[in-house]
Amino acid sequence: HAADVVQTLHSLIHMSGNLFDAEEIFSILVASAVHDVKHPGMNNAFQTNTFSTLALIHNDAAVLESEHSYHAYKLMIQGLSDEGDNLNFLCHVTTPKFAEIRKRIIEAVLHTDMSKHFSTVASIKNQTVGKTLDEMDRKLRWGILMYMLHLADISNPAKGSPMFQLWTDRCLDEFFAQGDNERKLGLPISPNCDRNETKKPESQIGF
Repeated sequence: HAADVVQTLHSLIHMSGNLFDAEEIFSILVASAVHDVKHPGMNNAFQTNTFSTLALIHNDAAVLESEHSYHAYKLMIQGLSDEGDNLNFLCHVTTPKFAEIRKRIIEAVLHTDMSKHFSTVASIKNQTVGKTLDEMDRKLRWGILMYMLHLADISNPAKGSPMFQLWTDRCLDEFFAQGDNERKLGLPISPNCDRNETKKPESQIGF
């Protein structure tokens, strides 16, 4: 999934022309590579409803997205615990620049939280309608890049055949596994997670 999202986002960036600078592109591509690292296969609702360790650590707020960005930087700065490798590919940038890039990457990963979908769509529409590229400042360009990452993250229904079919089946396998757990625990079954009720075509239209 990470490779697919990186490739899709890279394609969208190329299609956009010269709207973004190199540092913005670098930051968003790193974010796309790490945005789901260490994903447990159960979504934020499941984490909060079961009072999981991750939910407790991250105070029920963007639980998985917070864990993804935390784990990515933990590996990057501390390396692999059993090998001690230095994985910090930003070790030669200045401390202020490192902090700036880190802030961007974390913000972008947190933006992939699906609970922000509709507010993000509305915000981007309101800020971009009727504006030329010259009227878009750096803050808005970064917002557009984060939106493009979000698009890439949920783009599998728009892929060509047989790619979209493969991703559909993989996503539903993950969703149904969560639904099975929710049923066993007596929890409300999350949307698209009930293997007995979910219809594959409809699930993708609303994905």
